[in-house]
Amino acid sequence: MNLIYICVNYNNSGYTLAAINSLLNHCSSVLAIVVDNNSGNSDLIRLTEFANQNNNVIIIKSSSNIGYFPALNLGIKYLKINEYSYDAVIIGNNDLLFPSNIELSLSRIKGLFNLYPVISPDIVNSDGDHQNPHVINDVSKIRLFLYSVYYSNYYIGMVLKKVNKYLSKYTSRGDEKKHDQPLQISQGHGSCYILSPLFFQEFTSLFAPTMLYGEEFFLQKQLESKGYRVFYEPTINVYHDSHATISNLPSYKHWSLMKTAFHAEISIRKENKINI
Repeated sequence: MNLIYICVNYNNSGYTLAAINSLLNHCSSVLAIVVDNNSGNSDLIRLTEFANQNNNVIIIKSSSNIGYFPALNLGIKYLKINEYSYDAVIIGNNDLLFPSNIELSLSRIKGLFNLYPVISPDIVNSDGDHQNPHVINDVSKIRLFLYSVYYSNYYIGMVLKKVNKYLSKYTSRGDEKKHDQPLQISQGHGSCYILSPLFFQEFTSLFAPTMLYGEEFFLQKQLESKGYRVFYEPTINVYHDSHATISNLPSYKHWSLMKTAFHAEISIRKENKINI
């Protein structure tokens, strides 16, 4: 298979190199496109040296940190301009590791590529938890109300976060418990998606109204605008070293970015339309 991997790097090139190597070591044909979000000089040097040693690694340098989906869109734009051939395009975080059977697993589900623009894999994080299927059906009105309270005030939000830590077994949707079942879902976890050729027949880029967060919902609405849903496929396995990048963000900054994304989501839900 011809595979493309597009990821975003920001001051953690060690993760990026490990992710790419996990594909290079086990796949017959891989092109890796790394979009760097204005990392420090030492990180960029490490990436550049790696690309110089591997003809199938391309570094795209952004002059500023433009965020997650916007940076992935730079990689997608590069892919389209240069007219690379591919069977599937893996997009996502750089803190991923792919198993030795990734190419074989993808080849076995090629039939799904004719039906679904986006395949969501089984993602296991550093705590051993399954992060998919992220949202099987849409988020409930009660949960949206609780989110609105969480984002009404930073200090209120931090109190709710601590309370939820002790009540999570009662408040969790439990969608991830169905991680062994292939099915259509509303939202796959944003750390990794597989885009089929059908995605690029229908769309030119990812819907990215914010810098960070909310990507799962924005992709859901983008697909729904053309009558599609995400398909969750448990035979595709990915390891995710959770929050390798955002764990370095200040807590208030982290909350503020999520608040902006939430308000964008509520606006889209009220208008029931998106601008791509």
